Amino acid sequence: MLVMSKGALTAGQAESYYEEKCSRDDYYTEKQRVAGRWFGRGAAELGLSGDVDTNDFRAVLNGLDPRSGDVLVHAAQREGEQKRAGWDATFNAPKSVSVQALAGDESRLIAAHRRAVETALQELERFAQARMRRGQEWVTTGNVVAARFDHIAARPTDAANNDGYGPDPHLHTHVVVMNMTRRPDGKWRGLDPVEIYRAPAFATAVYRAELAREVQRLGYAINITGADGRWELEGYGREQVLAFSLRRQEIERELAKLGVSGAGAAQIAAHRSRLSKDQRGEQALKEEWRERAAVYGIRVREIGRLALNRTAVATEMGEDRLHEIVRHAVAHATERDAAPDRRELETFALQHAMGRTVP
Repeated sequence: MLVMSKGALTAGQAESYYEEKCSRDDYYTEKQRVAGRWFGRGAAELGLSGDVDTNDFRAVLNGLDPRSGDVLVHAAQREGEQKRAGWDATFNAPKSVSVQALAGDESRLIAAHRRAVETALQELERFAQARMRRGQEWVTTGNVVAARFDHIAARPTDAANNDGYGPDPHLHTHVVVMNMTRRPDGKWRGLDPVEIYRAPAFATAVYRAELAREVQRLGYAINITGADGRWELEGYGREQVLAFSLRRQEIERELAKLGVSGAGAAQIAAHRSRLSKDQRGEQALKEEWRERAAVYGIRVREIGRLALNRTAVATEMGEDRLHEIVRHAVAHATERDAAPDRRELETFALQHAMGRTVP
């Protein structure tokens, strides 16, 4: 699923954000560093592709052309406040995918997650906008400058620490979207993220649907676990998923203690309850996760072998069923709005056709 940050990054955070949040805050690469990747049509227009370079990252966060150093979007202080420099979003893999990919050393699932994130981001990019005519008019630009960083572990928890465990396996991708986009007239301006912020449910549905298609193509079966289309790999029960979700349980306890709810409140609770990253190596963590999986009765090796022996899992859905889902989507959306947003229709349809394709 996709979680959008509640607030924007400021220009004042640009110098430290890369080192503190993106490149070091994980275990996935050697020496505790993460190799980010550029994304977006805007990034391509700036000549940014492949691995993220620290200096380029800081330049675009500050609204600069990474090649010439010219100011493209002013990120100076305005009326004593820091102007927005970018936004942080996170795509979280289903817990069973995290466990199977990391405890089961299943690199194909990691690649599937990355492709699903890419597809969802491509859909989100279409809603990028900027302002014209002194801010009185909005224009769709359809391009963003963004950087993606894959991570494999959640924050440590008191419960895990008390049991002598490190953090839970948690395959997720941070996406930093810079406050810059190129308008149709060729001018670079600040990104207006309003329409992107209106699309997290849509992007989540796209991500889940694409990931479901990918994992079934790899031979894994899935079980739908929620009306919103959430799912887990076959072979993982609810109790087993919860056993590897100690960080989520900790956040929910913090929410209950604070007496609040909602996505914004969850971010606050996560920040209040976070512990510093556990400094264990990647291989040590994976070995621990395999041991925990065995204790929880999760047969990661057997599930992986079964998938390898399948060509693919059948996912075909008849056209009659698809038409029925579309009719329900229209009825659902028009209950509240005579002219619903297309994203609402597509989100409903994707959620109710999750894991299925049309022949």
